[in-house]
Amino acid sequence: MECVKSDSRISNLELRLNPRIISASNGYFTAREMVRVGSTPRGVQKMLPKARAISIKLENLSRVECNILKQSLLSLGGDAAVHKFVLTEEVEPSNAVLVGMQEHFSELCNQLMEQPWVLPRIARIIRETIKNYNKRVYKVPYRGGELTLGRTTHIMGVLNVTPDSFSDGGKFTDVKTAVEYALKMASCGADIIDIGGQSTRPGSRQVSVKEELKRVIPVLDKLSGKKLLISIDTARSAVAREALRAGAKIVNDITGLCGDRKMAGVVAKYKTPVIIMHIRGTPQTMQENPQYEDVMSEIALHIRESIRIALSAGVARERIIIDPGIGFGKLPEHNIEILRRLSELKSIGCPILVGTSRKSFIGHY
Repeated sequence: MECVKSDSRISNLELRLNPRIISASNGYFTAREMVRVGSTPRGVQKMLPKARAISIKLENLSRVECNILKQSLLSLGGDAAVHKFVLTEEVEPSNAVLVGMQEHFSELCNQLMEQPWVLPRIARIIRETIKNYNKRVYKVPYRGGELTLGRTTHIMGVLNVTPDSFSDGGKFTDVKTAVEYALKMASCGADIIDIGGQSTRPGSRQVSVKEELKRVIPVLDKLSGKKLLISIDTARSAVAREALRAGAKIVNDITGLCGDRKMAGVVAKYKTPVIIMHIRGTPQTMQENPQYEDVMSEIALHIRESIRIALSAGVARERIIIDPGIGFGKLPEHNIEILRRLSELKSIGCPILVGTSRKSFIGHY
């Protein structure tokens, strides 16, 4: 799914650098990222001990940017893994893994702020990335209330009012059964009820807007006034608009606002939270041999592009929730890696939703 281009508070520089913190608790992934950027095995061996506090991956750096960051961090006691041919000017651009303690990065940013060119902006991005990663509590406002995330894990109960969903297709196609199941999930502890009228299983057939509305609106009407926090799972702005009018409080868009150009405007108009998901392709094509050079990099970049679309339409950042899209254009090994490296997405600064329930990759490893 290709995102439309738009201007907003996520800068072109942030998209170019695509910054994220690599989990300090897992040296394997830090070492792998160092190798991936082109460092020598001996260089990785020397730098890895310095990565026990903070490791920040930056992408698409110029040779000058790489050299300044590496020399500055070395002078402070940290280091930067860059491509082995950066110094000989044979490679540009290069990715980098910056490693060091909190105080090293604080002083690095102070020094960069005193420099000309793009360096002060890089400093601000590094500071913001560390701040985002360390954030623990998120307050997500919605019409009539506020959802506090981070203090505990919240559970989303999924209600598919479709005949062909992968896990429960056909079970809840009549309104009475669907309403009863939604109430049952809430009584069992579900904090959010996610209602969808369009199957997103691999190879699923797309239904008309009229049919999707016919499936979800009667259920929403019956649940109105039940004090449930309901999200509408749809990629169509027309369905989202009617669902919000019928009582839904959150929009869950598997295309990350890239499928329907009017969706971001609807979300902004109704001042509703939005869940932005990463998907490769569409439900019809997403499992046709998906391959990634760097799955975490692509997910982070796609989500940042989607956030920029949301912000440019007037969606408040505190209303954005992100979802790496487990099983949507991923092989089992991709899903496992995403779960092991999920904390890297905290670098973006939004609460994270993960949908693993009943996914077929469970049990592969």
